[in-house]
Amino acid sequence: MRFTGKQPFFCYGTLLLARYQRLLFAQRLPVTPATLYGWRMRLGYDGYRYISPAPHHRVTGGVIWLTPQQQQAADRWEDVPYYRRESLRVKARSRILNVQAYTRRFAKGRSCPPQLYSTHSAGRLTLRPFR
Repeated sequence: MRFTGKQPFFCYGTLLLARYQRLLFAQRLPVTPATLYGWRMRLGYDGYRYISPAPHHRVTGGVIWLTPQQQQAADRWEDVPYYRRESLRVKARSRILNVQAYTRRFAKGRSCPPQLYSTHSAGRLTLRPFR
C-alpha cells in the first residue's frame, strides 16, 4: 500500500495515539501493525522511550503514512536532532517496508517494558494544530 506523496513512518509510542495524531496532524491516521527486528525499546534517563539496535530483539509498533508537512510536524514533536530520523526496514503484515523511524542510537537508558508509554506528561502539553 503506497500513497502518493506520503512517506511511511514506523512508530512505537505517542505518534500511534489518536490524541496526539489529531493535535499534530489534524486527523486520525490509519495504522498498519509492524515489527522492527534487530532493535529494542529503551527508556532513557530523561523519561522518554526510544529504540536502539540490539541483535535478537524486536519492537512492535505501527506504520503511518505522512505528507511532507506532517513529517515536519512529527520532526518538531520528536525534537529532531535529539531524536534522529533513520531509514529502516520493518515487517508489516507479510511485507517488508522501507520506513523512517525516530531513534536515539547511542543514548543511555534501561530496559523498557512495552506497555510503558511516554506521553510527555512531565510538562504541560502545548501543541498547535497542524495546518
